Amino acid sequence: MNKKLGLVLTGGGARGAYQAGVLSAVAEIAHEEGMKFPFPIITGMSAGAINAACLASSIEEDYRKSFASLENLWATIHCENIYKTDAPSIFKNMFKWLFVLTTGGIDNQGVNLALFNTRPLRKFLKRNADFKKIQQRIQEEYFLGMGITALSYETGHSTTFFQGCKQFMPWDRHQRIGVRSKLGISHVMASSAIPLLFPSEGLNKQFYGDGSLRNLSPLSPAIHLGAEKLFVIGVTNKNSARPSKTLPTLGKIMSVLMDSIFLDSIDYDLERLERVNQLVGSTEESFKKIEAFVINPSENIGQIAKEEEKHLKKFIKFLVNRLGSNEEVSDLVSYILFEPSFTQRLIELGKKDARNQKEEIKKFIMDG
Repeated sequence: MNKKLGLVLTGGGARGAYQAGVLSAVAEIAHEEGMKFPFPIITGMSAGAINAACLASSIEEDYRKSFASLENLWATIHCENIYKTDAPSIFKNMFKWLFVLTTGGIDNQGVNLALFNTRPLRKFLKRNADFKKIQQRIQEEYFLGMGITALSYETGHSTTFFQGCKQFMPWDRHQRIGVRSKLGISHVMASSAIPLLFPSEGLNKQFYGDGSLRNLSPLSPAIHLGAEKLFVIGVTNKNSARPSKTLPTLGKIMSVLMDSIFLDSIDYDLERLERVNQLVGSTEESFKKIEAFVINPSENIGQIAKEEEKHLKKFIKFLVNRLGSNEEVSDLVSYILFEPSFTQRLIELGKKDARNQKEEIKKFIMDG
């Protein structure tokens, strides 16, 4: 019997298009082998939560159509589908920041500080993710369950809201908990609320932010939900560092901050998982190893963003260019450039990377 395969979708803003490309190729590989939907466990955070929700709510017998639908969403997306790009909306939010800073936070109740208004994202999710179908798909045994992770600003806990089979139990670990929930738009909005850029989301009398924040164990939700193997899709190239001898600009600092939020924890958790597996392999105890297959971009996504930055909306481009040179802000741009010229390149890169590892992927998803 094949081990339960957990899909782990990390955060990364517009870089989430790369995940759609990888998944499209994986669907081809699995279908060629006559497999059913290959991921009984689905977990996501930030952009990965958007992908998880859109995928889980659209699964059908020919699951290739579900993956193709997800790919099409990213191939035709625009910034206006995620956040308001007009100058008045952004200036309004900037004025809120200025007001809070100059008044020392006095009487700022109800002011949800963020640069962008994300009402378009809520509408986008309403059109493209039918959350009522998630439970139906679970009952029809297309998959067992899914989890969406967000950070509670009240408790500091990394919180995974999960929906699935009755055998899934809530968990409580240091700084991370699992809560059984009926998943909806608010959970995805909370998980994708990039600090300072996107507003926090209220849930269960608490406010939540991006699921990648303070999340030192991004692999654990899938394991808690019963995954025995993990298929992890990252969104960063391991050799993307670019040396510089000049003092960092604000744009460079913000790029590094975004990278630390979205990219560092998954590598740390994978390294820890490997150490645990080595320890388990050296003992005679009846512990089980958790294998992981990780796929990351073979090209520098920041460089691709630099080449496609011209497609940013004019006012957004104006603001970004005030932060530093094209080179210094390229990573920051890669998180907010929700435009087809950029996302289509990431989709094709994801497909290429997965197809180049076809035999390894086939072996991993089919072996028990």
